[in-house]
Amino acid sequence: MPIASLTTSEADIQAMGVTAAVGHITSATYFQSQESPQNRACLERYRRKVGGDVVTNMCWEAAYFQLHIVAQALRRCGTDKPDILRPAILGSEFDAPQGRVRIDPVNAHTHVWPKIGRVAQNGQFDILLASQTAIAPEPYLVSHYPDELETPMAGWH
Repeated sequence: MPIASLTTSEADIQAMGVTAAVGHITSATYFQSQESPQNRACLERYRRKVGGDVVTNMCWEAAYFQLHIVAQALRRCGTDKPDILRPAILGSEFDAPQGRVRIDPVNAHTHVWPKIGRVAQNGQFDILLASQTAIAPEPYLVSHYPDELETPMAGWH
């Protein structure tokens, strides 16, 4: 029986088996199956390093872009001192496999590209819906009012 989940990933599909996973729906910022130049190039580099039949997922992609953002800040600052690095990270941008991400300078969370996918017979996600822009983080939900919540998909065209 298909489920909807915020955490089912390509790695979970491998563990549970494709037959059990087909039809499951997941919301994530990254799916290995997404078509983009950044994702294809990143997967090619990764496969050259670790072997051809690797499976990536949303956690792998988040670690990948976060490491790159921190590395950029380290190069710019020339130090690993947190009080110097943190301001350098705020506002940083990176062309991640999911799309161009940005660290919000106010709340230090990431502007990301949400998607909804359904597990297909090949064990990858068919992307059903994808944001056309990066979505700004609202980690504390301080600006939502009940009338705004009536149309949760507003702006997703």
